[in-house]
Amino acid sequence: MPGAKTKRWTLVASALALLTSGMGVPRAAAQTPEAAQPAAALTPPKVTKFVEAARPDGTPAEGAAVDLELTIAADGKLTDAKVVGSAGEALDAAALDAVRQFTFEPARKGDKAIPARIRYRYSFEPVPAPAAPDAAAGADAASTTAPAGEVAAAAAPRAGRLEGRILARTGDKPIAAATVMVLAQDGTAVGTTLAAEDGAFAFAAVAPGSYRVRIEAEGFATVEATESVTSGEATTITYRLDAAGKKKDTEYEFGATASIAAPPREVTKRTLAPDELVRAAGTRGDPLRVIELLPGVARPPGLAGFIIIRGSSPFDSQAFFEGGAVDRIYHFGGLTSFVNPRLLDHIDLYPGNFSARFGRKMGGIIDVGIRDPKTDGLHAMTDVNLIDASFIVEGPVGKRGAFAVAAKRSYIDFWFKNVIPQDAVGVTAAPVYYDYQAVYTYRPESGGKVRTMFLGSGDEFRLNIKQPPDGDPAIRGSFGASTNFKRLQTTWQRSLGAHVDQEIIAGVGTIAQDLAAGDQLGFSFSGYGEFLRAEWRAQLGSHVKLIGGLDGDGIQVDVTYVGPLFQSTEGNPRYFSGPLTGLPTATFKGPYTSYRPAAYLEALIQAGDRLTLVPGIRADYFSEIDKGAVNPRLTARLKLASETTLKAGVGLFSQPPQYGETVAPVGNPHLGLSEAQHYGLGVEQTFGHAGSVSVEGFYKRLYDLEVNGVGPDGNPLLVNGGKGRIYGVELLGKLNPTGHAFGFVSYTLSRSERNDYGNGWRLFDYDQTHILTLMGGYKFGRGWDVGSTFRLVSGNPRTPVIGSVYNANVDFYNPVYGAVNSARDPLFHQLSIRVEKGWKFKAWQLAAYLDVQNAYNHRSQEGLQYSYDYAQSQPVQGLPILPSLGARAEF
Repeated sequence: MPGAKTKRWTLVASALALLTSGMGVPRAAAQTPEAAQPAAALTPPKVTKFVEAARPDGTPAEGAAVDLELTIAADGKLTDAKVVGSAGEALDAAALDAVRQFTFEPARKGDKAIPARIRYRYSFEPVPAPAAPDAAAGADAASTTAPAGEVAAAAAPRAGRLEGRILARTGDKPIAAATVMVLAQDGTAVGTTLAAEDGAFAFAAVAPGSYRVRIEAEGFATVEATESVTSGEATTITYRLDAAGKKKDTEYEFGATASIAAPPREVTKRTLAPDELVRAAGTRGDPLRVIELLPGVARPPGLAGFIIIRGSSPFDSQAFFEGGAVDRIYHFGGLTSFVNPRLLDHIDLYPGNFSARFGRKMGGIIDVGIRDPKTDGLHAMTDVNLIDASFIVEGPVGKRGAFAVAAKRSYIDFWFKNVIPQDAVGVTAAPVYYDYQAVYTYRPESGGKVRTMFLGSGDEFRLNIKQPPDGDPAIRGSFGASTNFKRLQTTWQRSLGAHVDQEIIAGVGTIAQDLAAGDQLGFSFSGYGEFLRAEWRAQLGSHVKLIGGLDGDGIQVDVTYVGPLFQSTEGNPRYFSGPLTGLPTATFKGPYTSYRPAAYLEALIQAGDRLTLVPGIRADYFSEIDKGAVNPRLTARLKLASETTLKAGVGLFSQPPQYGETVAPVGNPHLGLSEAQHYGLGVEQTFGHAGSVSVEGFYKRLYDLEVNGVGPDGNPLLVNGGKGRIYGVELLGKLNPTGHAFGFVSYTLSRSERNDYGNGWRLFDYDQTHILTLMGGYKFGRGWDVGSTFRLVSGNPRTPVIGSVYNANVDFYNPVYGAVNSARDPLFHQLSIRVEKGWKFKAWQLAAYLDVQNAYNHRSQEGLQYSYDYAQSQPVQGLPILPSLGARAEF
């Protein structure tokens, strides 16, 4: 219908090639933030003559839109126009024909006209319904121009919001008129805006996806980072810029600075900001240690290094690192994690009702990812303290590549060998831990990203016990453990058209472990492990997004085992903390393989403006037991108000036996799956940029749990026959990081119980009724930064020893136990303090810090130690005051 009016068009300014010196735009000399002059105002192009497009036959009645990329010269002439978001051949041609007749006022930086490339949407509006007889006539259907900060969304998916502030790192002063540019992953510009006087910026309507955000300001170094935008959610970012010519100050940085609201796929996703992660007292600056402070995470026994999530066994939860499962995230004793904290990009905790993307576990999920190496110059950092030393070096490689190399090694072995007398403790080697990471990222001209990483980690310690301990004659000789892994993996991300994204992650490496418990008992394996994760994300219209993928892993190892028959240690003090003497043993030597493929599908359904539904399903197969599982899951989020969200979820979760538990003669080949049902209901309340409060109730029903049975030969045997229940309430209140302060309070009230064979409910080994954490920090200026963490936790349950029986054949006393977990250790409480002082020089920075765990030296009880005949006992005390003094230099 030629002549029909086109109602609305949107002009979106963008940033490609706006400010290049080759176009004759002068650049101001580098200045310090204090001396920097305001950047020249950037004015996007304006349409001075609009030409209405002919509406082709067959144009949908509901309307259509064509996304165009226009190149406008400094004299205002249109030099190029191409379609980047098609609505069909006829509509594309009509839109191009109309736009080529437009005239423009050129873009300007200050008073100087400059060339620009912009994203422009030409919309063919729906056919209006017939007006009522008394309706106002002559409604203006003229097109209007959207603000420069609004990003056009292709195919009208429900948009998200991208907002934040631009500050000078020195003094946190706002940077007015900083240019904020949003680029698609293929490099296409999709939007630009200028920061306001207070440094604030906002892109009000951003299509869901991953974007590169670039910030430029006169007198400051350019910053570029990758950010994600979720449908219906706000991504809030604070960028701190350094003076031009200076190395980027990463004093408190641990990676990307984005703090993104929880996506609707999980009822609960807990993510902390970078300041909270690296400044938390008692963690020695290790972001992964902060996981222990979040709601729902119990305190492990001293130096155990476990992660205990919502009353589940440590073996019921899983950590993922860059898409691949890892058996542990800490080195021995839980002192530090196995990755350099400066490489981390995100640490997400899903305590329950997690997405169908994750499986094989019925507890919780920890998802850890690294950032891309920096591209704005060569950077280096080294950190030396009383326990270990680490370094990281990173920088660009050519125009499209970047690298990072990091490593860490402890020297606790030095103190044992040179300070502590060997005959006092019988140490023959170690303790030692080390880790390393090498990363290379490349962004092809065709778009997307390829990132290859080689990483490894190892721990070792050995003791020589000349005399067996009282009450356990089996322990004599060498005792210790070593574990290590190496992995090579690659991530490939790209777009398959306008509405489909693909990510493939594959990894392969070696794994090995050795455990010696005296001269007679031991366990070792070595071999290979691999994993593959392929995921596709497709936007189907404006209300539905599908996420589907394949997920699998496998191991092939050679095993040697001489030790007790496999038994459940939970609720079984004889196997958990009792003597090894007298236990029935078995031997296995040979290969072991396991393959665990899976597929999953999930939908994000925007059912109206406020309700989001996320149904999902996952199918797993476990080769070692030749069984599969299908797990349906559903979560929902309902916005009650702009800052109040109600959330709920329910799902089924299946878990196979631990590796090796199905191998005869040490295990039971007939073991099956353990199952859990998760239920959750909660509410989130935000208070603008100031902070937030969330409260969530949860209930987990467990069944077919592994418990101790008796085999046909009368020996112990693992069987499926137990059940459990876990319920409680979690609270998290956060003060979002400001220029000076940050903090949060977390509290968990929970109960975790087990029932073996229907014999009555009892406490779970790691049940902790109350878990309270208060954590915060403050920057006083002049480089001083102080933080503290206080924890108050219920003591762990324990099974009391009520007597003993003497075995004259081996001259040995067997303990007699009371009711399982009928006693509890005293209340645990601990205060940790961190003090740091930094100095800045012309080309480098220096910081000295003191991180003190257990500042008032409270020796919490971690159990009881008994005499040889169990007639007397004394507390096993936890760690005393543990100071960590160190220095960090950055270049």
